[in-house]
Amino acid sequence: MMGTVDVLVAVAEPLLADGIASAIAVTDDLRVVAVPGHQLEITKQLAEFRPHIAIVDPNLFEPHPAQGIWQIKLAHPSIAMLVLVTRATSSCLARCLEAGIEGYLPKTVNARRLLEAIRGICNGEAVVDLQCIRQAARHLHDVAGEQDYVPEKSQLGHRELEVLKLAGEGLTNKEIAKRLFVSERTVQSHFSAIFDKLRARSRTEAVVLALRDGLIADDSLS
Repeated sequence: MMGTVDVLVAVAEPLLADGIASAIAVTDDLRVVAVPGHQLEITKQLAEFRPHIAIVDPNLFEPHPAQGIWQIKLAHPSIAMLVLVTRATSSCLARCLEAGIEGYLPKTVNARRLLEAIRGICNGEAVVDLQCIRQAARHLHDVAGEQDYVPEKSQLGHRELEVLKLAGEGLTNKEIAKRLFVSERTVQSHFSAIFDKLRARSRTEAVVLALRDGLIADDSLS
């Protein structure tokens, strides 16, 4: 991971925003550079502080939260984005994944899990709550008829399917490597092949697509 990670915290509830900022403040590797309270402040402070990660609440972009996420991700593609939601909806998650966000978690997540998510994103991991992944998979299954491409299970090797299943359980590359008794580089190679075959841009998108198309079973994820 890089040195000190700059984090912007944009959450609608001031008390929650303060709690997140306090949790980050006691770490040695993370620091909060801004806590904007509304959409205009988010836009201004993202440009001013250029944080490594922005924790963003879609509620600050009402009445079009997903569109707001799209716009700031388009304007700041180099800034990793962790979206915190009051209620996870499949359509919002699907739209956010399409925008290229790196993380999507419910606001009920505890401080330890949130800090793990921030650090995981810094290490190139996509972080999404398992229940959110399942919801997105169901949504994408509903709209699958709009797509011309559906991968066949035979296109993925046995080891690639194992890697996808473990990624769906929330394991990091290091944890997957340990579980499968291979190197992290081997896991990264598997993911590169998976991304090419599924036409996915991230681990999370690959898991969602694999669930949607029955490449891995929903009940196989714990």
